[in-house]
Amino acid sequence: MKSICFFSSDARPLYKRDVFRAMSYPKGFVLHFRYDPRHIQGDASVMQGKKGIIFLSTSNDLNIPVEDRIVANISIREVIIKTVEHTSDTNRTHFYLELGDFKDYQLGNNSPDILPPNKWVAELEVHSDKTIDWQALVDKIKHSFTKQLFYKFEILSDKQKIIAPLYNEIEKQSFYKLRDETGYLLQIAFCDTEPGNSNEYHSLKVSSQSDKVKVVAPEMIDIEARRDNRIYTLFTQTISSSNAFGYLNFETIVKSIILTNQQSKPVTDTTLKIELEKNSRRSNAFALNSILAAVSVGYAKVLSDKVDVNGNFSLSLTIQFILAAILGYYAAFNLYKLFDKK
Repeated sequence: MKSICFFSSDARPLYKRDVFRAMSYPKGFVLHFRYDPRHIQGDASVMQGKKGIIFLSTSNDLNIPVEDRIVANISIREVIIKTVEHTSDTNRTHFYLELGDFKDYQLGNNSPDILPPNKWVAELEVHSDKTIDWQALVDKIKHSFTKQLFYKFEILSDKQKIIAPLYNEIEKQSFYKLRDETGYLLQIAFCDTEPGNSNEYHSLKVSSQSDKVKVVAPEMIDIEARRDNRIYTLFTQTISSSNAFGYLNFETIVKSIILTNQQSKPVTDTTLKIELEKNSRRSNAFALNSILAAVSVGYAKVLSDKVDVNGNFSLSLTIQFILAAILGYYAAFNLYKLFDKK
């Protein structure tokens, strides 16, 4: 079978970052890759909407002439090409790739002229599309990412249902839409490529640029094993406008076991845009309980008009008064709890 292949190499940190992010972001998230048109085989404009594969090209030593480089290619992830654009001011072709599953593809019989390091985007013959576990893929590429903390994350509802990222067509970026005054879960898997005999280890700092989004986690998450899984609570606070925005930053920090006060400056690996919207359940609860309170007061007024002035006891009327009182109590209690009035 043929598929459009996107290659990023280990020649430079910026290229490796693209692969790192492809390993970190959840399924459905859209990544931005850009290429010089001379490195693209064929017409890029016809690729939009098609499926593709991200590859890591290893041993792409820029100090060796192109014709002498021996490059190996490791598949990372399937993608769908959402948008293709060319900008004349920077002479770059931009691909916006929606991330799919981690897959183990092998390149078939293709001409060297359309393979790295000659071409970095091309429609190539590939075979074997077995799904590969994330940690197994880290093991395959870790020789190009020595001393690196890999992590991947997802946001879940409080019922542990995965929340899918959305995509802004104008800004060309993915984001999460969350409701205010709601609790969520941030699920993270870790895999540290630091050698076992090393005196250094990695920590992850997750911070928010908005006071409306909070992650209940240590300031620095120390990974106590080379591989680990963690779940942290993420909650949102009340917003005064119809919506609000913020970012979660994921920053890697290198620490030393021997020199306990020595650590590197945080390096921002990934960012995540959050859009908050008003929680409609809160508005609906306010409206419903306000109506119940008004009904209980009105019903009590109607019942009071039926009270016998001579003081004769009516079991039916008494029961209705009790029901009106219970209804009013229920509405008042919910309104108190909703707004935390004291």
